[in-house]
Amino acid sequence: MPTTAKARIQLRTWQKQCHELKTRTRQLEIELVERSAECLAMENLLLREITPDYEDCDATSCAHCPDLAEWRILCIGGRSNLAEHYRALVGRFNGRFMHHDGGMENNRRRLDTMLATADAVVCSTDCVSHTAYSRAKHLCKRQGKPCILLSSSGISSFARALEQVADPEHRALC
Repeated sequence: MPTTAKARIQLRTWQKQCHELKTRTRQLEIELVERSAECLAMENLLLREITPDYEDCDATSCAHCPDLAEWRILCIGGRSNLAEHYRALVGRFNGRFMHHDGGMENNRRRLDTMLATADAVVCSTDCVSHTAYSRAKHLCKRQGKPCILLSSSGISSFARALEQVADPEHRALC
């Protein structure tokens, strides 16, 4: 094989590798932004817990707390051992909490009923059935409801999602 043909093959290989690396870098940058926002949300939660001024904080009187304005927040999936923590956060941010386990034990009919009464949905994509995930995404889009899809079911991800739901600009984008 002539040297120029080898060089062309090598060039194509390097170009492909370069493209793959650029794609992966973009993905990592997006993940970094998401994790940074989650970290900030968790830091805000911790600040509210350890700062005396936040002791009697509620979303209606505290400028540092997201205000869910009595919205019904449906959490689909997530880790069952964290459900009470999710409930506490929603309550602290002046919202009402509903939970569907994402198809593990709760049935689809119950999910449809809950989706109909929810004002916003937070769905942990790592702890939910594909059917529940797809149903939530489809119905929220059709009904114009905010639907935050989380790649992680941790508390920091859930806190960040509540901040997004409480943000009027984000609500308009959903």
